[in-house]
Amino acid sequence: AEVLRVVYPRIKIADPQAQVLVGGLLLDCDPRLPPETSPGSGQLKDCTPSRFLEGILENGGGDYFDGVSFHAYDFYNGIQGQFSNGSWHSSWNSTGPVLLAKAEYLLELLTTYGYPSKFLMNTEVALLCGRDGTEAICQAEDFSITKAYYAVQAYTTAQSIGLWANIWYSMEGWRGSALVSSSGEPLFVYQAIHNFSERLDQLAAWGEVDDFEGVRIYEFRGGEEDVDTQVWVTWSLDGAPHDISLPALPNAVYDAFGNMLPLSQQITVTVAPVYIEWSE
Repeated sequence: AEVLRVVYPRIKIADPQAQVLVGGLLLDCDPRLPPETSPGSGQLKDCTPSRFLEGILENGGGDYFDGVSFHAYDFYNGIQGQFSNGSWHSSWNSTGPVLLAKAEYLLELLTTYGYPSKFLMNTEVALLCGRDGTEAICQAEDFSITKAYYAVQAYTTAQSIGLWANIWYSMEGWRGSALVSSSGEPLFVYQAIHNFSERLDQLAAWGEVDDFEGVRIYEFRGGEEDVDTQVWVTWSLDGAPHDISLPALPNAVYDAFGNMLPLSQQITVTVAPVYIEWSE
């Protein structure tokens, strides 16, 4: 807080458009509900470092930054479509990507101290595997597919909750997070992120559709000239398949990689994300 009070005004004088960030915050574990160091141990993890932003706000630094940068990684559970981050009580079949839990915590904290309009940026996001990503399970296709599904969920969630950025770390990766192979060939996750960008280009987040139990649906709308487009991005939140009836026959349905799926007003939603598109 003391550093920000000194530096912030000088940065703004030099460049009024410059944006000053706090971060990037690791937020190693949830300080509101510290997890056990190991299941059943009864010993709680020390989550004090995750209160760093709270310390800045408590000491009067809230007027001297524009936004908050944080990091959010999840960990592969060894089964296709499954991931979790126990340090934030977050998982594939409960909350989805941990970035949601971390963003909610930061927004709650900023609002409590009177700064609800500060923007958030997730400057490191990925699905990690093993100790260093070289393990056999991390080389298997199930992990590669899960990483792609995870990327769709993470980017969709980030855009829906209004994050200013959601940056995958990294192209060459660590602990299995790479977007391309060692020879530079695009992996499934690269294709999924590329398809996400194409499917939602020029569209704005419209909110969450909560009409179906066990299913997560984020809605996007927009269009160019006389064409109005509505897109649902959906996947099973509880891990089970769910048959849902759509409000109307869609114009197109795509899988996570951009492949067109059969048109129907009845859709079975699984852990594999799909894009459902209507255009007028």
